[in-house]
Amino acid sequence: MDNYNNFARRHIGLNQSDVDGLLDELGYKNIEDFSKAVLPENIFIGEDLEMDEPMTEEEALQALQKIAEKNQVFRSFLGQGYFGTITPKVILRNVFESPGWYTSYTPYQPEIAQGRLEALINFQTMVGDLTGLEIANASLLDESTAAAEAMTLAKRISKSKASLFIVDEQCLPQTINVLKTRAKPLGIEIKIGDPQKMQDEEYIKMKMNENVLQKVTPTHTTDWYIKWASSIVLLVGMLLTSNQIYPLNLFVHLVGLGGWLIVSMMWNDRSLIIINAVGIAIMANGLIKYFIGG
Repeated sequence: MDNYNNFARRHIGLNQSDVDGLLDELGYKNIEDFSKAVLPENIFIGEDLEMDEPMTEEEALQALQKIAEKNQVFRSFLGQGYFGTITPKVILRNVFESPGWYTSYTPYQPEIAQGRLEALINFQTMVGDLTGLEIANASLLDESTAAAEAMTLAKRISKSKASLFIVDEQCLPQTINVLKTRAKPLGIEIKIGDPQKMQDEEYIKMKMNENVLQKVTPTHTTDWYIKWASSIVLLVGMLLTSNQIYPLNLFVHLVGLGGWLIVSMMWNDRSLIIINAVGIAIMANGLIKYFIGG
């Protein structure tokens, strides 16, 4: 039993003195009281486990091999991205299984990280050469994490202060969920949909905004001069009307409305065309009545 105790101490790292000190700091007498306080009661078995006698490493491997022989391989219908893939042998052997990067170290040595990093940099270099990209990512985990890393990379290197990140609705649900989780603390807004449709919608909005800006922002073009001249004439017409100066006010209004009608036609704005055309008709009707009545 001493060998098993030595193994546990070597890998867990805590001795009884360390455990007692931690429990005393937390206010518990023993590990059982601590476990009952922090773990839900319904997960406790309430009785001792039936355990086999301890085995040596060789005996444990043989027992596990017998259990593994009972496994049967079936076709997976899980979907959602969890399906079999083909890894080219050249990548499998020279990147993922390169003995030069792994067999030099045991799995628990920190130095094995150097072998993993070397495998990653070679994989990134290979992908960069194949795709022609200046940089290629090599996520340490899965597709979802790779997508999150791509999002944060795009955010860091972008010169724009925008925080909106568009995600294709065809992405797998787990990928979208990881993106949402990663985006929240970074203040990134996730918008899910069809990128092509969203791009078309944004383009339309952009063009509409451009048209509006062209109409309200002075540019010293022909329509700008006509617009302001007509506006001043209309103000003069209002002043004449307020002082009951007839029929000059009607003539002045006709000139101002005529100028705005020209601008409306230059802008191809139907609502302004209708308003000014109706306004001209009303003023003309007033003049006719004035002279016929006079």
